[in-house]
Parts: sequence; C-alpha cells; structure tokens
Amino acid sequence: MFSKFTSTIVLLLLAQNTYAQTWLELKEQGANYYQIKAAFDHEYSPDRLKEISKELRKEAQNPSHITDKFEKEMEGVVHFQRWSHWIEPRVRESGGRFEAVSNGLTRAIAEQSRVISNRGGASWSLIGPKSTAIGGGNGRINAVRVHPTNPSIVFACSPAGGLWKSLNGGSSWTAISDAIALLGATDVAFDPTNLNTMYLVTGDGDAGDAASTGIYKSVDGGATWSPTGLTFAMSNRRLLSKILINPTNGALIVGGSAGIFRSLDGGASWTQTSTKSVRDLEFQPNNPSVVFAGGYGSTGFCRSADGGVTWSTIASIPTSGIIRVAVAVTALDPNYVYCLVGNNSDYGFKGLYLSTDGGLTFTLKSSSPNILGWNAAGNDAGGQAWYDLSLTVDPSVKTTIYTGGVNIWKSTTSGTTWSCIAHWSGSGAPYVHADNHDMSFTGTTLWAANDGGVFCSVNGGSSWTDKSANLPIAQLYGFGQSATNASKLIGGQQDHGTNLTTNAGTSFTEVLGGDGMQCF
Repeated sequence: MFSKFTSTIVLLLLAQNTYAQTWLELKEQGANYYQIKAAFDHEYSPDRLKEISKELRKEAQNPSHITDKFEKEMEGVVHFQRWSHWIEPRVRESGGRFEAVSNGLTRAIAEQSRVISNRGGASWSLIGPKSTAIGGGNGRINAVRVHPTNPSIVFACSPAGGLWKSLNGGSSWTAISDAIALLGATDVAFDPTNLNTMYLVTGDGDAGDAASTGIYKSVDGGATWSPTGLTFAMSNRRLLSKILINPTNGALIVGGSAGIFRSLDGGASWTQTSTKSVRDLEFQPNNPSVVFAGGYGSTGFCRSADGGVTWSTIASIPTSGIIRVAVAVTALDPNYVYCLVGNNSDYGFKGLYLSTDGGLTFTLKSSSPNILGWNAAGNDAGGQAWYDLSLTVDPSVKTTIYTGGVNIWKSTTSGTTWSCIAHWSGSGAPYVHADNHDMSFTGTTLWAANDGGVFCSVNGGSSWTDKSANLPIAQLYGFGQSATNASKLIGGQQDHGTNLTTNAGTSFTEVLGGDGMQCF
C-alpha cells in the first residue's frame, strides 16, 4: 500500500527539499496527509531512526561529517516532521484532505471580521518580542525594497509576518498588509510611471512557510491592496519569488515554482511564458527586452530577448548538479552578468560565473572557498543554497560583488578572490544575522535581508547596522508562562532561539540559539 508514495518521500528527504514542496508534489500524485504519513512511518520506523542516530554519532567523530550520508538524511527527516507537525491538526477533521487548509483560512478570515465588528471594547495588545532580543534576532525577512526617489521610505517583506513600511530609513516600522488575506511577503516592485502603484509578491518564496495567494496591487503607496488576475488557492502551495516591471511598456514579469508569468495590462490578466522553476529575475540595464532568470533545480540560467515572451537555457551555466542560481547585473556595464550557483549535493558553493556579452556565454571565476558555508574561512563544506542565496554588484565598481548565504562575502575581482565581511557568530568579521536571502544597493547603502531582520552598511560592508528595531515578526512554535510570576514568559522561535522575558515583554533575552521550539 506504500509503493505509490514511499519512493517520492525518500527522494525528497535525501534532496532535503522543503516541506512545502513535499506537500505539493505528493498532493499532485493524489495522496492525502494520512497516506503520506503512513508511507513515511513505513520507511522510517523507530528502529530505522535509532539506526540513523547511531550512525550520526559515528559521523560526528569525523570533521567533515556535514557532507556525510546520515547527516543529510536526518536533515530531511526533520524537515518532514516539521511539515507533519504543522499540517496534521489543520486537516484532521477533513480526513487528511489538503483543501481543508484553504477552506479553514477562508472561515478564519470571515470569523475574524465578525469578531472584530462585535467585540466592542475587547482588544489584544502585543507583548513581544517587540524589538530585537538581546543576543538574538527579530524574524525572517525575504527582501528589502527602497522607494526609488525617497530613500527614507523602505519596505521589508516578511515571509510569515506580511509587509512592513518604514518612513525613516528603517528606524521604525508599520505593518501595512494586515487587511489582506495573506501571511507572507516576498517581493515588492514600483511602477516607474507612477510610484504610488506597487505590486506585492505574496507568500514565502524561499521556504514556503506561507504559500502564495498570488500578486496584489496597490495604487496608493501601499495603504490598500487588491488582488490581481494572478491568484492561487493556498492549498496549491505555489511559491512566487521575484517581480519585475518593464520601464518602457509596463509589462509585469513574475517568477516562481510554477514558472514565469507575464502581464501587459497592469496585472488584470496573465500569460504563463515558461514552466521552469525560477527564483531570480533581472532586466539587462538599459535594455528591458533582455531578461535573465536564475533557476531552481535543473532550470539553470535562462535568457529572454523578447521581454520575457520566450526563454532559452544558456548552456555555459550548468543545469545538472545544481540547486539554485542567483543573478546580478550592473548599469556600469550592461554586458556584465553575474551568476552565483549552489550545488545540489550539500547546498554549498558550486561556482561564481561571469558573462561579459550580455548573458550569452559565461566563464567560471571561482569555485572556492566555500562562500555559502558557515565558516568565516570558507574551509568547511555544505551550505543552504536551496534556502538563502543572493548576489549584488557595487553600483560604483562593476568588478566588486557581494554574496549572501549563511554569511556575507565580498569580491573586488569579479569573483576570483573573496573575503568574508559579515559573519553570524563574529569570527573576526562584523556580526550580521545568519541566512541572507536578499542583498541590494540604494545609492551607497547596501541592504541585507536575513533571518534576523534588516541590516545595512554604508561603507562597503566594513560595518553594519541592525535596522530591525521594532519588527515584531518572530515565528513562535510555542511559549510558556510562569505559574507564579505573570511577567515571566519564555518562547521558542524559528531561527531565533529560545527567548525569555521577566518584565512582561519590555525586553527579551535569547537564552538558547538556533531554532527554539516548545518551552515552559
């Protein structure tokens, strides 16, 4: 009874795919939750898990154990168990049918509206964390986007906390997407002909913590939002990652797990122009008819010469042995195109590639050190290229580039040589929280969006400032309150450890790092 789904589960575990992708692929095979869970339990019995744990202890004696078989397999098991923990209570009453998730969201939104309209004076107030925990971070950010003509206006896209806006360069933030039915935000783009018109990519394009409901549009600078013609049910578990607006004709181009979509009428209608999974999109500077796409999995790097209508795969960027491609361009030389590539074996550094002919051909500039790993010296193995991969070019020097993975690295030689300029645990480099999902320049300010919030540098990465002061976007797994002291609470957060307050939320302190879970 397990043969239909077991092989798929095993392959996904070994590939360390996200649980969102696990859900989507098995759902499309016709499985419900309980069939998927039964197949997992069949393949990973208690005895099998004990065997893996035993082998892990052996591997731990080997300095290179990060790349070993059982370590990678257990990472996949943990991803599946996270997904199972999240989805089971949401589909229990429907017999495991995934449609219950989107139906439940619809009911919850309706109930929330009813309660708000009838609750009178009843209200909730935020306890926290309201600001950065001492020794920790705030929450995940997928991208930072700055207003094209006013650098004081900054938008932060939170994958499970919606869209936030700052009017003072990131010193304080206000949530601006709470009125629409979405949990996550991944990207924002401004219409160059009317900067009050904005487009929002919903969901969590990097990890699937929130599925995309499509593209939303605002015509009043983000004050209100409406869905466009590109919409998805949350049960589809679609992921969108990047949106571009052609400055010459207003065409919209959006890329994600389901392919590339294009609109010529301000988002009212859309045409799918590619089924390839992509994570990054860039126009060629000064020529938006040429579009570059950085893919996921075997997509590799694609190029369009007709504004995103048709796409060609460029052979000099590999399509096998890779997991993801990030793309960067520079107005200093429109023929320069950089690609940062992660491998699919351990999600470490596959290579930095450079094109000097507008993305037609590429040359490998380097494949070491491992700029996607955890070590500031780059002498370890592995990384998280499936989850965090970003690349940008210095606006004043076309040969200076910055990469974001677990840490931030800089090259002044077009990727031939590297230095680590920001590290998650110090290690001699300035501190920036781990797992950098997006990097971009506004003038001389370099912005980094990562699992700790929003960071920026105004001196080429020599020093960094945390701009996450009041972004309450932590993803809590659970919390506990003291039975004898109402002011004492402890919470476990995704990516931000276990955080304690003894003063009813005035301040929090991280008491354990990594992923916090249930606590009391």
